[in-house]
Amino acid sequence: KASDEEAERLKALLKAERSGRADTELQLQVLVTQKDVLMKELSSIQEELNQEQTAKMDLQVTWQRANESFMEVQTALTNRCQELEDKLMAYQLNGGAGGSGPPPVPMRES
Repeated sequence: KASDEEAERLKALLKAERSGRADTELQLQVLVTQKDVLMKELSSIQEELNQEQTAKMDLQVTWQRANESFMEVQTALTNRCQELEDKLMAYQLNGGAGGSGPPPVPMRES
């Protein structure tokens, strides 16, 4: 009788162990699935970040070119204004409109 009780106890213990193992395997499958989902999400976010960084760099290059172009135009206009001021000053110092009007001011191409 004692051996029957021991056998029953061991069977119950085996059943509990199998049940626990099955639960652990199920939990492991859930964790693996969650890991796969998170890895895909991470990959997607990394790709999006790379695209944003590329777009930012492209925008910075565009801004730099536009700024350089603006500065060139501004410098050219400043130089042209200075030339016109110098010519006007020279005209005024030479007596102004002596009857024939101011000399023509040549236009430079930019």
